[in-house]
This record gives sequence, structure tokens and C-alpha cells, in this order.
Amino acid sequence: TAYKNTTLNCTGSGSTDADSDSMTYYYQFNDSDGSQLQAYSTTTTFNCSASASCTKNDNITCNVKVSDTYENSSINSTNITIQNFPPDIASWNISNSTWSITTGTNINLYENSTNGTYAFNITSITDIDTESHWYQYLIDGTVKQTGTQSLYNWILGSYTVNTPHNVTVYVNDTSNAQTSQYWNIT
Repeated sequence: TAYKNTTLNCTGSGSTDADSDSMTYYYQFNDSDGSQLQAYSTTTTFNCSASASCTKNDNITCNVKVSDTYENSSINSTNITIQNFPPDIASWNISNSTWSITTGTNINLYENSTNGTYAFNITSITDIDTESHWYQYLIDGTVKQTGTQSLYNWILGSYTVNTPHNVTVYVNDTSNAQTSQYWNIT
């Protein structure tokens, strides 16, 4: 699998020369629109993260030819499609009027025993494809909120206290790549 931030590697091998001349492999990388990303050279890699023209759904072709300094071989090619990179939840927090937490998956919530509103907030998403995102919050497997808002307010008093609950948020990008974060709440 290759993404925009991937270094592509193309390696030729197994060629023979009838005259037993020494051989050198040359590599060229092209984009699906026909543009040349990297001219023929002995460099076997192409850095997609350094190329603005290397984006998701591009079909990158590596052409390989062998030369014995007198003649070039025919060109062999291989292709790879740059995939959509799933979003990554870079940071989050859970907070109420008196405290905030930003790490862990097993969380003890309490504020005046049964009452309190807790804000579950995805504060930063990393997505190298720079797509829009939508969020789906679930409590104990039931969808509570879906949309572009990264913040969900949970009123604890509407749930049984001292009973474990699970809060999960799914983050999707416009290409439907998905990531999630969950918290076990007691």
C-alpha cells in the first residue's frame, strides 16, 4: 500500500547479458497523467511526500531498463496506486467545569455524584490528504451524534452512575477512510 507520504521503491534484477558486459539498472517514475516525476537514473526510490504532484488516486509507474553501455534493454514497468490516507486523531480531551483529561482510555468521571456535563472533543486531526471530516459519537453502541462537529456533550445524569459505559467516536474523511477513539467510562 502506498500513500502520499510514502517513499516508493522499484528494484530490477535478474537480467543477463550475452556478452557478459556489466549492466546498470535505470529507473524512471511517471504519474498517471503522463508527467515525468523522476527522470531515468540509478536511483531506485521516489519520495511521494516531496512531490506535490503525487496525490491520492494517482497511478505511479516505475519504468526499468538495463544498459550494458552499448545497448539498452526493453522497458519493464510496474504500477502502484496512491491510496487515501486515513485520518489520525492527533489529540483529544474530555472536560467538564472543573477538570480536563487528554490521555488514557479508562476514565473515571465524577462530579457531584450523578450530575455533570462532560465534553468529549477531538481537538486535532492529521490527514495528509487534507480532506474534510465528519464525526459519529456512540455511547454503549448507540449513535448519539453524527455530523461535522468534533465536540459532543454528554450529560452524565441521564445514565446509570457506577455502571461502565463506552464512548466511541468514529472520524471519517470524504473518501470514507475511518479511524476511531474509544473511552471506557466508569
